Amino acid sequence: MPTLVVWGINDLVLPNYQAQDAVSRLRQGHLALIPNCGHLPQVERPELFTDALNQFLACHL
Repeated sequence: MPTLVVWGINDLVLPNYQAQDAVSRLRQGHLALIPNCGHLPQVERPELFTDALNQFLACHL
């Protein structure tokens, strides 16, 4: 199943290398790294979060 992982580039709780590792373990994993963003992309950068989600859904629905 296609899976989107959305991650803030400046996440200090879970560094983005962990996102890359997680996505590499998924058969259909996709990673959206949100710039100038920490641990909560949906709160800190809602426009970019929504853009990433919409792009993913447009390709996988």
